[in-house]
Amino acid sequence: MHLVIIGARNTGTSLNLVDQALARGLHVTVITAEHDDLTHVFKEEVNVVTLTVTADNVAGYIQNVIRKDSEYIRVTTAHDMYASVAAQVSNRLGIPGPDAEAVSRCVSKKYQDVILNSLGCRLGASCQYNLDNELYQSRFEHLTFPVVLKPVKGSASHGIRKCHTPAEVSDHMQCLREMYKALPEIIPSGDIMIESFINGPEYCVEIFDGQFAGIMAKKKKAGDLFIERGYTSETDLSVKAIRNIAALCEHVVATMNLCWGPVHIDCITESDNVHIIEVNPRIAGSFITDIIRDAWGFDMVNALLNKLNGSDVFLPERAEPSGFAQVIFFLDSDPEIMKFKESGILSDKNIRLSFSPQILTSRERRSYLYLVVC
Repeated sequence: MHLVIIGARNTGTSLNLVDQALARGLHVTVITAEHDDLTHVFKEEVNVVTLTVTADNVAGYIQNVIRKDSEYIRVTTAHDMYASVAAQVSNRLGIPGPDAEAVSRCVSKKYQDVILNSLGCRLGASCQYNLDNELYQSRFEHLTFPVVLKPVKGSASHGIRKCHTPAEVSDHMQCLREMYKALPEIIPSGDIMIESFINGPEYCVEIFDGQFAGIMAKKKKAGDLFIERGYTSETDLSVKAIRNIAALCEHVVATMNLCWGPVHIDCITESDNVHIIEVNPRIAGSFITDIIRDAWGFDMVNALLNKLNGSDVFLPERAEPSGFAQVIFFLDSDPEIMKFKESGILSDKNIRLSFSPQILTSRERRSYLYLVVC
């Protein structure tokens, strides 16, 4: 089998996906855009191709280049910007993959806002603006602050910010406009959503084939940019609360017709209410799949490869984790002693601690520490 990964990152799930595919004896091609620097990220046997990532370009490359050497091709993604392209390419090639129309709809936060509101999964109000329009400060004076600004489409790590005043909204809109002019693909169409800020603990919920696979708490750096500080399987949620969140998320993905393979959902709880921030129709990154594997006993990367290969996938159907896993990210603002210069592993029969440098400038990240107890 020749696995084509449309979009990858130099961390976490992308590395694990490529390594597991190679361990199975698969040929692997990673297709990446010019602004995604994947130089020397993967092993030499991985073919890294840089091109303008559209469904037409990728399907053409696969048909004209890869299919000359292999008829048995499968396509997926490990990058939030390319979920729609990967689904469209799979559909065009007539190979297994998620519903292309459903994924293309889901990547629009405007569409999600409509669906999630209809299901009672959204708290507060929202509105949309376009960066091609005039962005006078007076246009934002009617908003109830604080609010959150985010591109309607594009990568979740780009452009999101909490704003406290009309002036902050106007200033951030201008920054987004400059970003849009420089790299239009980062903010497709220039559409921006403004949402009420919901204050409460944040969680990541992982779904596979429409079924709940696990949940974890997300830790963020104080401030307005929602920088990741880490994730933990210790959620402080009761089994009943986990079951309720799981049932809600399963209902959401069923409504959106996203019951093929992995889906990553971000949500916030406020009292007994669940506010779904975003539904991502692709496999999660940033150690999330590691925590699901080590604390919840379900390897989502392995399951995705099995799904692509046509094999059956079985979930443990747990309502609480069977172990403990946590990752901590050390950031630019942290003391120098936390910015590891070398990688290492400490372990015994039940505990494993790994650490390494991991430089992600866009997320202020410099290193990580990952702990597993099982």
